[in-house]
Amino acid sequence: MLTVTFDSNVIEKVLRPEAHTDEENSPFFFRLRKAIDEKLISVHVADLYFTREQIPKAERLSRTINNTSNAVSIHQTSTPNGYVQLSISIGPSRKFGNVELDEYRRKTLEALKAVDGKVLKTYRLGDFICREIPPQMYCRSESRDETMRRIDECDRYISNQLFAGANALRELTGSKPTENPYMKLSGLSNSDKAFSKTVAEYADAMSIAAHYGYGIQLFCTEDRGVSAGTKSVMSPQNRLKLRNRFGIRFCNVKSLVKLMDMFCRNTTSSNH
Repeated sequence: MLTVTFDSNVIEKVLRPEAHTDEENSPFFFRLRKAIDEKLISVHVADLYFTREQIPKAERLSRTINNTSNAVSIHQTSTPNGYVQLSISIGPSRKFGNVELDEYRRKTLEALKAVDGKVLKTYRLGDFICREIPPQMYCRSESRDETMRRIDECDRYISNQLFAGANALRELTGSKPTENPYMKLSGLSNSDKAFSKTVAEYADAMSIAAHYGYGIQLFCTEDRGVSAGTKSVMSPQNRLKLRNRFGIRFCNVKSLVKLMDMFCRNTTSSNH
């Protein structure tokens, strides 16, 4: 079985090809869905597809500011012996941190669940969550600590060496590598569109980092990073660097079908 991480621009089309019959790649969507049903492909998608990328573009900045400013909470309680106990919790804001799915992504989640697909947790402290994702749908690994270490390693490489991913938000806020750019969001004004672009770049980078962290074989996307140039983690130059540094293999739906056919032929010949 091939393990594949599907980018946000293909996951729904592969799971629900009947809704995209007018597209050029429609035959390939159906071929891949058939392979998924036949257990030839194991489907994975990063959690950001259901969280940050789900938030409407015009609301992303305000929602992120509210979630970030409410991510740390301090609770004070008195104990029977007269002491005062303080507890500090760090996580998504209860009021602003949960993202409710729209009908489009809810159908995608249902289709993902039907084929036993898995969600890759990116483990970002205080980030948005989606409580509609059942716990059993999150991908498991042999060592959570090692998975988190690999995700962080890849994320840092993309940001600090390729100057892509999270670096887009640093540039927008004028933050230094040692500073937290989310602490400077309140200084942005009329920047919804610019911030939304940083979210898209961040989601791409973290999807790749999670893909590497969990050791998935192929990353399938139709994003070529053309418009953003080398500042996009999806640019041809950066893909090559990620392949050389981490062994990450990228493909699109057409090349994935070819790889799947080759995989099936090799599997068949080895069984004879």
